[in-house]
Amino acid sequence: MKATGANFASLRKTVEAKQGPETAAAAEKLVPLFKQTLAHFEEHKMQDGITMAKSGQEAAEHLAAAAKAGDWDKAAAEMKTIGGTCQGCHSAHREKLADGTYKMK
Repeated sequence: MKATGANFASLRKTVEAKQGPETAAAAEKLVPLFKQTLAHFEEHKMQDGITMAKSGQEAAEHLAAAAKAGDWDKAAAEMKTIGGTCQGCHSAHREKLADGTYKMK
């Protein structure tokens, strides 16, 4: 998931700048990351995580399509969905360790 954070920061910039190809490429990089997260939650039978991972994946796919179409209102909305998905999942399933790193709960 570390790659997701960096990619999300890049997405924020490209959406604000309305850079279609760059935004689409960054959004498309998120799709397999959410699939990987989905597999983790499916393996551990954690329904809320499954729901959040699916939501993030779908939002990333929709964001890529919106960027390709130049629909920046839709792209911005999908960014909010991804951000909310990430935040909700981190709150529920991520624990900060004493050394500043994180682990899954």
